Amino acid sequence: MPYLIALIFGLMAAFGALLVELLYTSFTVSTASLAEGAQIFTPTLFNLFVLAGIEELSKIIFFLRSTRFIKTPYQIFSFALCFGIGFTSLEYFAASSLDLPMSASIFGILAIHIMSSLLMVFLLKSHSDKRQILITLILLTLLHFGYNASL
Repeated sequence: MPYLIALIFGLMAAFGALLVELLYTSFTVSTASLAEGAQIFTPTLFNLFVLAGIEELSKIIFFLRSTRFIKTPYQIFSFALCFGIGFTSLEYFAASSLDLPMSASIFGILAIHIMSSLLMVFLLKSHSDKRQILITLILLTLLHFGYNASL
């Protein structure tokens, strides 16, 4: 699979995740802050878990369609690397554009997305039944949540 397609898939997955995350956060804005006129999203552990799940679900949708084109370990690594770079690029650009506080460096964000992409592709290549896909999604969501909660 060409690297440019993997990069574009990463951008598209991040865009889909961003839309769903913005929708989710718009419904979970603190009602006390609405009375004061400012909308504040409170990053509770549950909210961090949901946001991590949204991002991993967005990734897995693209991986399920593209893993049939990936055959060798080199292709797996290069696909995950390009996909993670694309996902991170849009996430970092969106956070910067929306003036969201970034408590992690670009390298930390890049590392978590490349690592979760790599693990996801390896797990999906070896097991592709529905139960394994669900277990993969849960494990990677917990990994991503652990990273987000540690910041």
